[in-house]
Amino acid sequence: MEINEGVMFGIERTCVVLNKEVDKITEEVQSLEERLNRLGVGDQVWSDPVEIDGALFGLSSPNQIEQAKSKLWVGYSRTSKGWGFIVKECVYGFEDERSTGIHEQDHEFAECSRKSRIIASRLIPDVLNKLLDKLEELRGFFYNFKPSDNSY
Repeated sequence: MEINEGVMFGIERTCVVLNKEVDKITEEVQSLEERLNRLGVGDQVWSDPVEIDGALFGLSSPNQIEQAKSKLWVGYSRTSKGWGFIVKECVYGFEDERSTGIHEQDHEFAECSRKSRIIASRLIPDVLNKLLDKLEELRGFFYNFKPSDNSY
């Protein structure tokens, strides 16, 4: 087997840069999670879904991958470890003898694929805006709530 060292050098160089950038994104998101957790937000919100051509996960045959579409959402929600950012991925639009053509997965931000973290990180500002709107709505409800005169 003959290996092109120029190609290997390109792979190594690209991986070093890409890993560094994705690690930086992951650290920033984890810092943001810690900040939100200190505030005790205690409510969940989700971004609007983003559609992506091709599969993000779960498919092995080239035909399935070619047919597939993916949707990705990011949300701030309760996780098994407390509150944090969750990435929801849904692959659909393909069929085979074993499947209805839909796979869905949820991952904590730091545990999902590199590509999913990059996409999800671009959706986090939208999640934060929705979270602020939701908390302001709740605050308004708190100050304006008046019990009804109905007695039980």
